[in-house]
Amino acid sequence: MAAVRAITSVPVDEDGTVLTSYEDVRVALFTRSLAQHAHKRYERGNILEDVVMQLHLPAHKIRRRAENPLYRRDAVLDYERVRFPAVIDTTLDTAIGSGVRDALELAHLLTMVLSAHISGIDVDQADIAALRRLVELERVFVQGASISDSTRDKQDVISDVNVALEEFDDEFLAFARARREARIAEGSLTIENANDLLSVLLLQKDGLGLDDALILREVAFFLESGSHTSSLSVAGALTELFAWIAEHPSRWASLQEQPQARREFLQRCAHEAIRLYPVVPVLRRRATEPVAIGAQKFVPDDVVFLDCVAANRDTSVFGTDADRFDPDRIIPEGVPRFGIGFGGGMHTCIGRVLAAGVESSGSRSEPPILGQVAQVLEALVVRGVRPDPERPPVPDTTTVRKRLKSLPVLFEND
Repeated sequence: MAAVRAITSVPVDEDGTVLTSYEDVRVALFTRSLAQHAHKRYERGNILEDVVMQLHLPAHKIRRRAENPLYRRDAVLDYERVRFPAVIDTTLDTAIGSGVRDALELAHLLTMVLSAHISGIDVDQADIAALRRLVELERVFVQGASISDSTRDKQDVISDVNVALEEFDDEFLAFARARREARIAEGSLTIENANDLLSVLLLQKDGLGLDDALILREVAFFLESGSHTSSLSVAGALTELFAWIAEHPSRWASLQEQPQARREFLQRCAHEAIRLYPVVPVLRRRATEPVAIGAQKFVPDDVVFLDCVAANRDTSVFGTDADRFDPDRIIPEGVPRFGIGFGGGMHTCIGRVLAAGVESSGSRSEPPILGQVAQVLEALVVRGVRPDPERPPVPDTTTVRKRLKSLPVLFEND
């Protein structure tokens, strides 16, 4: 069909057709003849070049199959119940004690420990300086990964990303890689016991056709995507939670006396905030063959924009008040509370369960998997987090996406 400049929830820089209904976007995500198209104009020479997110069949299937075991259920449960609680106890209290009063920075530091572990970067969870340095590099990588939405000159962004990649390699990756290569050589690190991305990539380097530069980009991309998405989701959920508490003080007081009920409520808050403010507001696809979605028909090379913000506020699915934050919202069966907050189909976010968890169900007796967003919210809440009346939130002006640069807060003893 003839493409025109699409009107989407954030401005886009090329012609295409936009899908806005929840059902059309959902179907498009599971349509295999719509290939990933995000940032293709700026892929070469950038962090995005040939990383798993950019691949299509069959290359995507092969790379994803190699990386999927890192997120199997037993690994997620280990992160949820062992690794991440220890991170929170050590990192959060150290950061707060050192004077950090920015909820977004705190969320970045916490989620960075876990993201670094999964990516294969060896960092001490109590080393706030090293974690801050990783967050600093991550912020540069994010600009490259979302380059089409940047308000800066695109070539300047790519130049900054490549400098950051070199620094990341020198300061963190080279050491982590040398340790793993030594273990591979002695036979103590194998595909059976590998539990991080770098190990998986090194062990299957030849079979996956990876060179050193691509290993660097893939690890850096996983590092930023894991920490960035979760920390922004924490900030969005916390902002909405502050407003909700002001409107429902007695309900909140009651939840404070029921820790398990509060944790499950905070998970619903996380999901509702992700629905309202998906980290990637618009997904881009390109037709590889003729395909019809709803009333729209596409031919090869047509560009299709999937407006996740609009889809997640579809009143036919989420109710007439779909624009409002409501953690008690009734959701139709089969629809995730977070809507299309993690994509779908072959490109579903690989760390979705780790970030958002799995809700409790009447058919299961075990506790829910909260996910790290809700776990960070819980950790902040029990420490008495509240808005700083003297310092309002600061928006990020480097992107057309609506996201925060900082979220100033205070704690119980402030």
